[in-house]
Amino acid sequence: MARTRGASFNSRGESSRGESSRGESSSQGEARRRPTVSARRSRAAPIQHDPIAEERAVEEQTYEAYETHGEEHADVHDIQEDVAGFPGGPHDHSLLTHYVQHVAYAISQGRDRGDTLKLISHGKKVNKLGPCHEGIQDIVLNSSLMPLTGICYDYVDKGLLLGFIERWHFETSSFHLPIGEMSITLDDVSTLLHLPVMGQMCDLEELEFEEARTALVQLLGVDGGTAGAEMEDARGPKVRLSWLREIYVQRCESQHWDYAARAYLLHLVGCTIFANKSASSIRVSYLLLFRDVHACGRYAWGVAALAYLYEQLGDASLASTKQMAGYLTLFQSWIYEHFPGLGRRRLVTSYDD
Repeated sequence: MARTRGASFNSRGESSRGESSRGESSSQGEARRRPTVSARRSRAAPIQHDPIAEERAVEEQTYEAYETHGEEHADVHDIQEDVAGFPGGPHDHSLLTHYVQHVAYAISQGRDRGDTLKLISHGKKVNKLGPCHEGIQDIVLNSSLMPLTGICYDYVDKGLLLGFIERWHFETSSFHLPIGEMSITLDDVSTLLHLPVMGQMCDLEELEFEEARTALVQLLGVDGGTAGAEMEDARGPKVRLSWLREIYVQRCESQHWDYAARAYLLHLVGCTIFANKSASSIRVSYLLLFRDVHACGRYAWGVAALAYLYEQLGDASLASTKQMAGYLTLFQSWIYEHFPGLGRRRLVTSYDD
């Protein structure tokens, strides 16, 4: 039997080609079509155009290209982060945001400020003034500030303090040391200074010149002319520590004990927990803390001392700073307490077992 060109049959006589345009299979019993050109074209497998498949292929190619580019970009980003870090310093800039102003960064760039930072300490002034007069002893004792009268170093170890200042970061309020981070805590203040860390906060308000004059007249018993002249010498609403010592002696002689106690306590905090960079004066606004001199023990003096020291440490850690104040005795005694190997040792030659 003649075999029609273009058709193939399997063992059952079924054609594997010759499907109709509707996808129906032709059987052996179907009438054969005339092998014309048009018939052969209709039997040939048409080229299918599937827009969905093409679109899916394009999406896959785009996704593969995106993944490859993303991996390369991530690698480059990681490298850039490593390169952008400071040698010997932080790699992540989101925390230590002011590192470029820090003294540690200046040192890494060869700009060591050496010992040019001036440390303000008034330990000798406190010790020279001596214990308070017995006429105000109860007032000073009830103020909770009595421990400050006997906890002051005449001199501080500048090299030791500078070494720790260079490791202080105000963003974290801590020292960044090889062993980890450490900080001065309220427990340290309570243990070392015996100052209260519970109580009312020391809220201060800035005083104008006339307001400060009124406060001096009412709380220290001086006349307005004397108060005004002193503030002019101090160049602002503040008074000199030497002037406070004079007022204290005068009020003790006249036995005006409340005035004497206020002068003594203002001088005491101005030389210790609130020591400022002027090295010679204190703001009159601190005098308002002793308005009720018999109830000033209600304040959390330890909290105020620590907050003030934190502020001074943060300022001193910047390369542009030239002075540091605050209660440096607290700072140095904290180092001695936690790093006993760094403390000075005095040899007592007269000691005998």
